[in-house]
Amino acid sequence: MSKRFMVVWLLVGAWFFGCANASDVLKQVVKPPQVSVSKFAIAGIQETKMGFDLELLVKNQNPIGLSLAGLEYQLDLAEKQLATGRNDNGLNIAANGDSPVSIPIWVSYQDVLSIYEAVKGQDQVPYKISGKAEISTPIGKIPVPFSLAGNLPVVRPPKISEVSLKVNKLNLSGAQMNLNLKMFNPNSFKLDIVSGDYALFMQGSNFGNGSIAPSSIPAKTTGSITIPISLSFAGVAGAAYTLLTKGSADYQLDFSGQYKLADFPMTQKHSQSGTLKISR
Repeated sequence: MSKRFMVVWLLVGAWFFGCANASDVLKQVVKPPQVSVSKFAIAGIQETKMGFDLELLVKNQNPIGLSLAGLEYQLDLAEKQLATGRNDNGLNIAANGDSPVSIPIWVSYQDVLSIYEAVKGQDQVPYKISGKAEISTPIGKIPVPFSLAGNLPVVRPPKISEVSLKVNKLNLSGAQMNLNLKMFNPNSFKLDIVSGDYALFMQGSNFGNGSIAPSSIPAKTTGSITIPISLSFAGVAGAAYTLLTKGSADYQLDFSGQYKLADFPMTQKHSQSGTLKISR
């Protein structure tokens, strides 16, 4: 007789002889499932949000299928509570097998940056992910705890540290220029600039917008980004020409970058203003 049929007959017999005996019989044949954390990693950063991938592995040692009724989790970063949550999406757990459970966790990136201040100067931050899974079995719901501790890389956004403009060609019809950006990568791993869009305003007028070419900046290094700009003076020849010959001007730069850091993507927007140095 297979184990599956044995369990079925025990269930029938337990029901026939009464509920009091049923609980005792089932407790002898139903093995508590095991839950472990198989993966916890940074999934990505989307402007104001930071995501994590939590993957659990539920091991069912019984010849009958069970089900996941729900689970609770808590994420601590640098010994500070960052997030708590509950997931009530049901999941069937196969008999005599392992079933993976994936839980996406999203938190405020600003909250993460605030916690980074507690580990200033370090490239890793300790974490702990813990909780419990509620498994539905023939003997009722069984809470199964899980926990994992380790370190995650500290991920800070890149910073545009310097903006300048070089005029290569200037006449009454237009100008050929290079917009030069200095970008600092504060992280302990390479920063890949996958794509980026910019808009440059000077004295309130749009002096150029477009996309930049992909590039990379090594860890803890300042890299240079050169953006060629072709500007037509149609309709504003006098004002634009005079502005570019002054040597400096008030500016605003809006920059949106798509980055890759280690194994995850990052999307960040930069906006800054000040006095722009113009050289020829």
